[in-house]
Amino acid sequence: MAALGTAVMFLSFFPYATFSVPAVASFAVMLVLLEVGMPYSIGTYIVIGVLSLLLCEKEASLYFVTLMGLYPIIKALCERVKNRVVEWVLKMLYLNAAVGVSYLVLTYIMGIKIEETSKFSFMLIITLILGNIAFVLYDRCLSSLADFYFRKIHKLVARILKK
Repeated sequence: MAALGTAVMFLSFFPYATFSVPAVASFAVMLVLLEVGMPYSIGTYIVIGVLSLLLCEKEASLYFVTLMGLYPIIKALCERVKNRVVEWVLKMLYLNAAVGVSYLVLTYIMGIKIEETSKFSFMLIITLILGNIAFVLYDRCLSSLADFYFRKIHKLVARILKK
């Protein structure tokens, strides 16, 4: 699955794929989490992350490492919390902290200059709001994919793995 996730990350070289490719690659981490558990999913995340940083487009790789790749694991941990409000607060805290770390790395380590104007500040707020909405949709997509996997694919995979 790590090889599949890394192969997906190679698609990040296509224009405008900076956010979508890491999201799709994170499905590999989620499938490992569902099939064999947390330790192997962490290993899969690390392998995809390291190979992506070495071989793929850097900005998309950064989003995989700081946000999308780790999220299936964070999601599973947050969903152990019985209180739905606390669960969503934790998820949104993770998102916004990861976005902040990504911004700092892009600006101070990768050297991408971002213009500081009042127009920029307004657009930053709008982008953060839309990003939070997109993140909720991404969370729902992961949940739906996990449900589909267990209903339609898990039994087939279990039979193949028993052989």
